[in-house]
Amino acid sequence: MNDFDYEVMQRKRIAGGARHRKCGSKSKYCSLPTDHMTPKQWRERCGSVVTYQLNRPIPWTTFKEMPQDLQKSYIEKVMESYSPTATDLARLFGVTATTVTKYLGVCFGIKFSPGKKMPKDRIEEFNRFVGHGESAAEENVQDNAQVQQMVEPVNLLRAESNMRMSEFSLVFDGEFNIESIHNSIASMIPKGSMVRIEIKCAIENKISVAKNQEVA
Repeated sequence: MNDFDYEVMQRKRIAGGARHRKCGSKSKYCSLPTDHMTPKQWRERCGSVVTYQLNRPIPWTTFKEMPQDLQKSYIEKVMESYSPTATDLARLFGVTATTVTKYLGVCFGIKFSPGKKMPKDRIEEFNRFVGHGESAAEENVQDNAQVQQMVEPVNLLRAESNMRMSEFSLVFDGEFNIESIHNSIASMIPKGSMVRIEIKCAIENKISVAKNQEVA
């Protein structure tokens, strides 16, 4: 065997050993960030959800709370659809024309020409657009009043009956992970509560399952 063949043989041995070497964890379990979350993090994992309807009139306070890109999209859509003046937008938002002119000019560079008026063919459409927001606000007030009337008897019933959660059932399926089970239970039970825990476990026999599949 010459030097070249010997070097080739050595390199093949190194490559074969590296191919069969196990690095890192030997298990096939893929951990997730939620597996190591504390009970407090589980309770706070969901943030608030805000929905904006850009095809309806928006109050000025809500408009100011929107992200800048949504504000720009909303204004551009209204300007393109109705060509309103600063006075028309002031009526839409419920503020003064000076406030609208100053804010839109500083944030988006929108300027209003003095003496410009809304086209006559769009005045009626804009009035319907603004009126739709007013009617929707009235409907929301009525709906809130009805919901308040429904909630008060329920709260009164709960106060009289002192209802509380006394029992619940959980089923976990998959590879066993004690931290996931602990976090899930701890997030549902108030701290300091007196509990009674019963454990019933069914263990899946992977070997027998594999043999049954081969026989089939």
